[in-house]
Order: sequence, then structure tokens, then C-alpha cells
Amino acid sequence: MWCSRPGRPLPAKVTEFPSDVSVYGIQGLVGNSQDWCTISGDPGHATYRGSAWSHSFLQTPAYLLPIQKNVRTETAGVRLVRSL
Repeated sequence: MWCSRPGRPLPAKVTEFPSDVSVYGIQGLVGNSQDWCTISGDPGHATYRGSAWSHSFLQTPAYLLPIQKNVRTETAGVRLVRSL
């Protein structure tokens, strides 16, 4: 997020914040990009969750933003997952 370090806001290297690690050992889950989720009940809409490198601290990892599925931004991505 832009207030995480001094200087111009830019995406961070995955290893730049050592404390940003999940219980599964995955690094860089918070702050570089929002995640595009498909939890909306409306077929024309999706939901972005989280915050990104150009967002303020007010948009926390719990931030939820409904958006049309055909909209693309420089701050949203997808996270590939599989069930254990």
C-alpha cells in the first residue's frame, strides 16, 4: 500500500515485507493487488477483495468492492487456489 514505505507508490517485491507471510508459508498476500472474487450473486458483477499498492491504509485486506466483470484495473489480479 502507498503508505507502507517512503517514496513513490509502486508494487513491492514479494519478499520485501518479511512479516507478510501466511500460516502456510506464502509471502506477499497483502497490499500488491486486490483479488478478483466471483462471490457476487449478480452474473454481470464480481467482487474485488483487499487492497493494492496504490491504495490508502483505509482499504484494508477486508475491503470489498463490487464491480462489473468487464472492468479491468492496474490494481486487481487473480489468485489461483485449490482445496487441500
